Parts: sequence; structure tokens; C-alpha cells
Amino acid sequence: QSTWDTSLNTSMHPVIAAFAASFLWQLVGFVPSAFQQTERYYDLFGTSTFVLIAIVCLVTSGTAELRQTAIGLAVFLWAARLGSFLVARIHGKIDRRFNGVRDKPAVFAVYWAIQGLWAGVTMLPFALLCGSPLRASPFSTTDFVGLGIAAFGAFIEARADAEKRNFRSNPRNANAFISTGLWSLSRHPNYFGEIVFWWGIWLSTVAGLDREFAAYAVLSPMFVMFLLMRISGVPLLEKHAQRKWGEDPDYLRYVRKTAVLVPFIY
Repeated sequence: QSTWDTSLNTSMHPVIAAFAASFLWQLVGFVPSAFQQTERYYDLFGTSTFVLIAIVCLVTSGTAELRQTAIGLAVFLWAARLGSFLVARIHGKIDRRFNGVRDKPAVFAVYWAIQGLWAGVTMLPFALLCGSPLRASPFSTTDFVGLGIAAFGAFIEARADAEKRNFRSNPRNANAFISTGLWSLSRHPNYFGEIVFWWGIWLSTVAGLDREFAAYAVLSPMFVMFLLMRISGVPLLEKHAQRKWGEDPDYLRYVRKTAVLVPFIY
């Protein structure tokens, strides 16, 4: 039978604390953003939410066992890298995701709320782990495999982002699409890497959870997949690319021969 850990040092379970911290942090970011009608803080607050949740979960669990520390460090490194990349990318530019939104506070608030939900659900495996009585169990094969998969996913995402940044920094590529490096294997290798990362994080928590909570925790990578494949990631970029290069024979050939997300498969 699944149980919460009744030995926690605080009355608030890490899962509740994680979602509370996530939404409160979005509120802190939303207020000045709404007044200034700007999206410049959005990605910074989004990625830093993961670090905040990790800290809050560790504090509410009252311990920092090896498994928790290793996963927390992995999340910190991922968030720091992605956050710095996103903030640098949008510096001095307009994010088209917020066109027609930044000057409408009610709609703008929904975007921030969705970001809070994204971070909370995505960090669910770590929050459940921090509240699990099994969190101090010895490292197992699934821990090493999970962290290895997470490292691989983080590397793919970082490499894909770096390739695209370098491509865009060349003035000759101002109106061109990238089809080299990892982008020759997948039209969205950065999203592929992010999905792999969170599947790895989920797997690395399994040995510290009982079977029922491990099943609940799988909501995290499934949610990331759903967002990136159906809502905010791939669909938006595919539509934008189709509008921009839809009549370019080279682009149409690239689309025909290159997987959408998973290299050689899908």
C-alpha cells in the first residue's frame, strides 16, 4: 500500500510545496511583466522555477539523500544551461509567442499559470521522491541508467541549441532553415533531448518510490511529451516553418527525409 512519509520535518508534503512554490514564483514574475507589458522575464522565471522546486522539496523532506542530491543537481544543471540560453536568445528581441498577448493581462496570466503547471507537473517525480520513505534506499541499476539517459538527453538538447545559435549568428543564414548536424536527423532535436532528459529523471526516481507513486510520477515525462508534441513546441514551429519555407523545394525535401522528432523513427 502506498504511503506518505510521516517522518517529514514539516507539515507540508513536498508535492504540495512544489506546486505552491511554482505558482507563487510565477505570480512574482507576472506582476512586473504585466505592468511593463513584456515577456523578457518569462523564460528566466520558467527555468528558475525548477531550481526553486528542487530546493523547496529538499527542505520540506528534511533530508538530502544521495539519490535526491544527484537528481537535484541534474535538474539544476539542466535549468541553468537552458535558462541562460533562452534569456540570451530573447535579449533585445520580440518573442512571437506573446504577440497579441502581452498587452492583455488576463490572457497573459494564463500563460504564466500554464508555466507554473508545467514546472510543477514536470518536477512531480522529484517531489514524490522527497516525500517517499524509500528515498534513502541504496542506489540501484535504474538510478545509474536513469541519470545516464538524463545526461544524454541534456547533451542532445544543449548541442542542438548550440548548433542553431551558431547557424543563426551567421548573417548569410538570416532567412535560411537549419538542416545540418543534429538537425539533419530530426527537425526538432532540442525537444527530443528535453523529452529524453525527463524520461531519465523519472527512471532515476523509481527505486526510491513504491510502485503506485512511480506510476503517478510517469505523468511528468508524459506531460512534457504532450506539451512539446501537441501544444507549445513542435506544432507552433512546424506552422511557422511552413509559412516561411512552405514553397521552398529544399525545405520540402528536408521535411520528407527528416524525422519530426525522434531520429529515423518519427
